[in-house]
Amino acid sequence: MFFWHGSGMGQAGTVKSHKYYDNSGYYIGKLGSDLKVYDKNGRQVGYVTPGGCAYTTDGQLFAKGNSVRWAAATLAFNTCYS
Repeated sequence: MFFWHGSGMGQAGTVKSHKYYDNSGYYIGKLGSDLKVYDKNGRQVGYVTPGGCAYTTDGQLFAKGNSVRWAAATLAFNTCYS
């Protein structure tokens, strides 16, 4: 499970392997083996670094954490909802 941080924000969805699902179980995106994050339609929404940073497709720092998995999930759950 992936949770939003903050008061009363709750669960954002689930992570299974390198795929992300919303709270209803719908697939919203994935982390590719190339460290790029893709939405459910296969469009790249950003990328992550081995050090745990997430970037948008235009190279802007989106989030900084401690792991690839955290960075990718943060990017996916904030950009892949339609």
